[in-house]
Amino acid sequence: MSYFSNYYDAVRYPRETEEKKGLRKCQLGAIHAIASHFTNSNYPAIITMPTGSGYHDTVVYK
Repeated sequence: MSYFSNYYDAVRYPRETEEKKGLRKCQLGAIHAIASHFTNSNYPAIITMPTGSGYHDTVVYK
């Protein structure tokens, strides 16, 4: 099993609302895509996100 498979239930992804700060839809999509990649592969990945999408806040360490 990979890291993401083993700890998927322990990770929380707070969504941004009008009342509270959190992750935007594009950030959540990137996180799930990264998790999906590393669940199925041990190969390195390159993640590209457009300017303004909050990629500095979307950080995942393996």
